[in-house]
Amino acid sequence: MKFTRTGLICLVVVAGLATGCGGGDVTKEDFIAKVKTEKEFQGLPQKAYDCMADLMMNSANKEDLKQYVDGKKTMDQIKQTKSDAEMQKDAEKCVSQ
Repeated sequence: MKFTRTGLICLVVVAGLATGCGGGDVTKEDFIAKVKTEKEFQGLPQKAYDCMADLMMNSANKEDLKQYVDGKKTMDQIKQTKSDAEMQKDAEKCVSQ
């Protein structure tokens, strides 16, 4: 599956936008493993997974991120500390590497 720049940006922005904290008990590897189980995100380049995971680990509410990894929340239910515009800008950096 070829993943477009717009698709990756949507993936990160879709993660919800509100106040939150860092990644806490969830590791970068946990997050990547969970994302890879979702059909629409399979087949991304490893660099894209790594960048997106770093972004989420630094901006996601730690409890929401844990619940996502545990399968109790969807990605769009994860609250973020960054605004929509900031998340989009950071996501664009992920795909332009």
